[in-house]
Amino acid sequence: VSADFGVEFEGRELYHVILPCSPDVTFKLYLYGDTQNAHILLLNKTSGDIYCYDAGAKDWYGGEKTVFNIDQEMSCESSSITLVIEKTASYVSLRNNGNTLYTQIFDADDGYCVKANTRIVTQVWTEGVELYIAANDIDQTDDLDWHYF
Repeated sequence: VSADFGVEFEGRELYHVILPCSPDVTFKLYLYGDTQNAHILLLNKTSGDIYCYDAGAKDWYGGEKTVFNIDQEMSCESSSITLVIEKTASYVSLRNNGNTLYTQIFDADDGYCVKANTRIVTQVWTEGVELYIAANDIDQTDDLDWHYF
């Protein structure tokens, strides 16, 4: 199941994702500019990876993949988890309920991860679950344009 839509930001990018509390959801957020700039993969809410095109040794699909672990339990409220992914030219951060789960700082060797994005594509591999995503560039969740996938 996937969603594909355009986004527009001024500076930082915020992606709000509503996931079920189930521990076995695999979710990927593809970030695009003129080409695929990056992706953020979440595996079972305990680990994932961040891929940057044209980064590092360029030995993983023309870029570099950084694997990470999430050591904190995500907070489940009303049978769902809200994950906030914040991306700037300097870093990407994953947060839940105000707690930072993971942050990756970018440097000159991080290729297209430092670029701004104009389109996102999502993918989820778990059947029968409802997921929602919204994008904005300010810290508010009222009146977001939620996309179901």
